[in-house]
Amino acid sequence: MRRLEVSPVHGRGGASRMVVSAAIIVVLVVAGLGVLVASGALSSKSSSSPGSVGATISPSVSLSTSSAKSATSTSGSNTSSLPSLSIIDFYADVNGPDYNQLNDNDTTLPNSGSGGSIYLGNAGDTLTMDVTLIYTQCQEGCPTHVVNVTIQQSDFTVKSVSPVEPIGVDNPPGTPSSIEYFQFTVTVASSSTAYDGPLTVISTVQ
Repeated sequence: MRRLEVSPVHGRGGASRMVVSAAIIVVLVVAGLGVLVASGALSSKSSSSPGSVGATISPSVSLSTSSAKSATSTSGSNTSSLPSLSIIDFYADVNGPDYNQLNDNDTTLPNSGSGGSIYLGNAGDTLTMDVTLIYTQCQEGCPTHVVNVTIQQSDFTVKSVSPVEPIGVDNPPGTPSSIEYFQFTVTVASSSTAYDGPLTVISTVQ
């Protein structure tokens, strides 16, 4: 048989291949480290982004606060436009004898657009009201005159009464003799300060 021998040349070639392989491994390791370093840099940049997000959030909070102040200011301007004089009803009280015969006592504000029972305006306004008193069963005796007219609310002042006191009976045509009407107007200067409530005319009869 023929014996095979390994040529020294082939031995040198194997060593070269080992050197090349080792070099490739080193290159791969270095490349891997480069990738890791690059990843770390990216991670570092990423960790700084929450700070930049926080910086963008802060202006939006400031805008929201400004909007709330604006809403409060608008609400205040609406409040200032409310009427300073608000009369929610008108009444007529009577002082004097024969109260049992008093059938109706009424005070209205003509041309108020609310049935004569509500007035919205400004403090210090002048109001003119219609007052009507009606007595029945006067065959048993009824008052004959309204001798004085005042306002219950102390901040209001009577400027004039028409007709002037003493005010006599003023029956519409065809009224039975057992019924008596007193009809007159009262002009009043309202309170100089804000007022919200009723207004009462007091008539003294005799």
